Amino acid sequence: MPSTAEKRLQALVEIFNPSFVCKPENIQNGFGTLFITEDEQNAKLKKVLINKVPENSVLLKMQLFSNIHLGNTLKTVLNSETGVFQCCDFIILTLYKNQTHIIFIEMKSNPSGEMQQIINQFKAASCFMEYCDAITRYFKDINVFLSNSDHIHYFRDNTY
Repeated sequence: MPSTAEKRLQALVEIFNPSFVCKPENIQNGFGTLFITEDEQNAKLKKVLINKVPENSVLLKMQLFSNIHLGNTLKTVLNSETGVFQCCDFIILTLYKNQTHIIFIEMKSNPSGEMQQIINQFKAASCFMEYCDAITRYFKDINVFLSNSDHIHYFRDNTY
């Protein structure tokens, strides 16, 4: 029987279009591997393998999300100059010690002069996840986890 945390994570995952979601592969002993690919043409870091990811984790391919730009409906309502249409490249939703965690990943290879843009990408991704949390709370009557920001993690490659 799934734990409460597993039910919460599953409720959150169910609201996403399956084309945005990847699950770990090569599962062994409850852990698997997530494959991340950067599509940006000038990127130096193109592929990343994340090993020992809990099997109930999911990877959200936010690159697809930002390419869609949230559709024209929101663009007519929100001012794009605020940075709200930016997003980090990937988000991992996972359980650790029976608590749900979000890991935001940005794959920029050379962010010189782009730090504010990167910050805006993380902020917009956080807003998006809060929106998703609200959907599960209001439409599925399940409070997922975002009220506890101790479980939100930001990762940016800083090997440049």
